[in-house]
Amino acid sequence: MKRILILTLLLCAAASAVRAQQVLRIHMPDDRVDQFQTAKIDSITTSREGGVLNLNIWLHSRRTVVYRADNVDSLTVIDLADESDLPYSASFATSLAGWTNYTTSGSGGWKTDYQTAYASGYNASSRTTVAGTYYLVSPAIKLPGKAVHLLYNYLLRYNRGDANQQLLIINAEDFSADNAAQGWTVLTQKHEESSNYTTFHDADVQVPSAFLGKTVRFAFRYNCGTTSSTWEVRSFSAQAGNAAEDPLAALGRKAYVPRRLEVPALKDASQLISHWTVEGGDSVMNYCLEFDPSAYHSRWVALRFDATTRQRNTSRSDEPFTDDPDLPAAYRIGSSTFGSGYDRGHICGSADRLYSDAANAQTFYMTNISPQLASFNQGYWITLENKVRNLGRDASFADTLYVVKGGTTASDLRLGTINRSGKRVAIPKYYFMALLRVKNGAYSAVGFLMEHKEYGYTNSDQAPASVLAGHAMSIDRLEEVTGLDFFHNLPDDTERTVEASYTPSLWGL
Repeated sequence: MKRILILTLLLCAAASAVRAQQVLRIHMPDDRVDQFQTAKIDSITTSREGGVLNLNIWLHSRRTVVYRADNVDSLTVIDLADESDLPYSASFATSLAGWTNYTTSGSGGWKTDYQTAYASGYNASSRTTVAGTYYLVSPAIKLPGKAVHLLYNYLLRYNRGDANQQLLIINAEDFSADNAAQGWTVLTQKHEESSNYTTFHDADVQVPSAFLGKTVRFAFRYNCGTTSSTWEVRSFSAQAGNAAEDPLAALGRKAYVPRRLEVPALKDASQLISHWTVEGGDSVMNYCLEFDPSAYHSRWVALRFDATTRQRNTSRSDEPFTDDPDLPAAYRIGSSTFGSGYDRGHICGSADRLYSDAANAQTFYMTNISPQLASFNQGYWITLENKVRNLGRDASFADTLYVVKGGTTASDLRLGTINRSGKRVAIPKYYFMALLRVKNGAYSAVGFLMEHKEYGYTNSDQAPASVLAGHAMSIDRLEEVTGLDFFHNLPDDTERTVEASYTPSLWGL
């Protein structure tokens, strides 16, 4: 009885200052447990009736729940945000450890081999490779409301493209075994390849805050085309706390960035520049570019619209135009205007990057700026820019929209140059966009090419969207004109298919 009275006093004190996720649990001898949200409890009292001590739970609804004190084993206050299945660990040395394979295409699947969870499209007996996609899905795992990171030990060989092998997460209630490919969020697709079949790597990945306090499932998604890769995972664990190191730090941004799907084949890797922000503890690539030192102008700028970067959390920055801090001083041209008739035209638009103030400010670096005729920038090119950013922000249109933008800088594809203290800045003859859409694992692409000239439109009288159909073309055709190799990190068969043609209606043309 004394124990009940002491607990009652403690609970009364707690009930006046509780968090919404706290609950009071009443444990009884028959293993029954009753639960009440503490935020909905007015008070807890004891009373005697006929010599029996009762415990009274007074609720906001004016309802009172009464328990005989001698039928109560214990009372506890639990914060649901702290309640979880962690630490969780799985070793795949002898089995899939309660994880389940779902093959959504092809004839293969995850299995236990070489003391790992093993996935490959290659059939050793027939010596053939069959394209396919397999998901190795975890059991449901309850996460706490505090930071969680994931550790796994893996080996990857003969991979092509950073979207092939992914670690995924989904709210457990949203997962359907009948539709196993749907609803996932990509946690990472940044994996380092091994040069042999004995060297394994360690990954340490932070779980986004949106999934904390939820019951989730994880999955390793394997994908291959007609050229197979091999992915082996030895072990997986989920632990409270923060990742010890951003995966990008271990892999190296210079090594990782060229493998992203939006990044064209590099002409000179030493001129690759990437700009990053930190969002919720995660590193996010804002955009990247390859600089052409002969033109004092970028060859292209690449970006993506995904769950993070499509957000609108801010507005156009008041930051001034400025030289790119990552560009060597010898190539900097200063931030002044280009002269009469030419705008400092954004390539990655300021309006493309509204997910944070820092991201928007980076769009004003001069490596992301091109000398554009004012009427072209404000009255014609803007129509394509608006079309693309609206598609990119529409999650129903694309899970991710990969975008490459730019102006032609080859000597025979310039209108001329602008002299900046002896540095001749190229004026592109054409501006282009290459778009790659992925939706539910399916890819499609389209290109656009616009001659840099006066079209008779202005900022107050912008070109209608109907003009865009006349500038659309296949990626293959756009590559012929620009000399660039877009989306080369796709599996070869996928690249050939999506770059050969485009479907106007899919893109609203």
